[in-house]
Amino acid sequence: AAGELEQALRLRFRAGLLRLGDRGVIDYRPSISTREVSRILRSEDFDALAGTFDDVVYGGRPAQEADVREARSRWRQVVQR
Repeated sequence: AAGELEQALRLRFRAGLLRLGDRGVIDYRPSISTREVSRILRSEDFDALAGTFDDVVYGGRPAQEADVREARSRWRQVVQR
């Protein structure tokens, strides 16, 4: 709501990883890589989320409102599967 889109994207990504860890799907740790999670999940939805996350957090691309909306929607699908 405050326009801190990168922070929102980071928090949603971490929350998604924590939920996967709580369900025993991954062995969550702060240093787990998106590549490692991708190999475990084999999910197109996760791969899209990870690509956006990496582009924004590590690639320096500014986060967009659409990124945050997509993360909200796709994380639900990833966690449910």
